[in-house]
Amino acid sequence: ATSESVIVCPDETTTYTVVVTDGNGCVNTGTVTVTVNPLPVVTISGDTEICVGESTTLTASGGSNYTWSNGATTASIEVSPSVTTTYNVVVTDGNGCRSTSSVTVIVNPLPIASISGDNAICIGDNTTLTASGGSSYVWSTGATTASINVSPIATASYGVTVTDGSDCTSSASITVTV
Repeated sequence: ATSESVIVCPDETTTYTVVVTDGNGCVNTGTVTVTVNPLPVVTISGDTEICVGESTTLTASGGSNYTWSNGATTASIEVSPSVTTTYNVVVTDGNGCRSTSSVTVIVNPLPIASISGDNAICIGDNTTLTASGGSSYVWSTGATTASINVSPIATASYGVTVTDGSDCTSSASITVTV
């Protein structure tokens, strides 16, 4: 380059030298070093898969200033999206260098718990109650199978908590009239 100014975009720290000649033919040199700082390495931690109605804390690291797509300016944010949502963060380090990263929080639906079986029996009879809607079951009786056999001596209610493959839960109950 032969102009007074030059635009440079080095990939690494580089020293530039300029040779200056004045109107009398006198020559001198000058140097400048352009330091190229690395971009911050951004990581985002936190639970990225939740159930409807839950929240999660996302924490960014790798810099000194943080700006999230939801407007927050802290390293950590608590979010409770109702649908699967992507969050972006711009991280700035002490040198003013910036990097962007994103994370998607997957929102799983709750299972639909239901109980089938006879809800009216005579004294001395029994009924089989069967829960559905998930992959594991916990009854109010302590049983952990999908079906339980009950023989109440008086009208009684039975509840079940159903958990699906995403660890989301819901509950259902039934009253057996004797």
